[in-house]
Amino acid sequence: MAGAEYELQKAMDTVLKADAALAGLVAGRIYDRVPPSAKYPYIQIGEGNAVSDRMDCLRSWTVYASIHVWSIDVGFGEAKRIMGAVDDCLDGAALQLETLRLIFCISYKSQVFRDADGLTSHGIVEFRAVIEKRTA
Repeated sequence: MAGAEYELQKAMDTVLKADAALAGLVAGRIYDRVPPSAKYPYIQIGEGNAVSDRMDCLRSWTVYASIHVWSIDVGFGEAKRIMGAVDDCLDGAALQLETLRLIFCISYKSQVFRDADGLTSHGIVEFRAVIEKRTA
């Protein structure tokens, strides 16, 4: 199942980094592992999990993936704009996977809140994808 999660993460990362609207908002600061010196705002590829939907005739997975947005701008506006751009970029996207086939990828939940420091805005956009093994 890690294969489906990994392929989805790679495809999401590629599409996010190629998006002009996001480049204007986060200046290319899209990370899997955030460096200690990262400047705000930035996007972090977050958690994921996969659930096997195995059937006799088909191998498939439902994969859940989170994209985190971090901002220190006053209020939630900047974080929400970035979250909207992430949603525009990935919701319904025809993501290209290396060895598996994406059936669909949709956003199903988003939230933004103040981080524990009382200053940082932390947004999360969550996606659900159905992925299947390619047939010959």
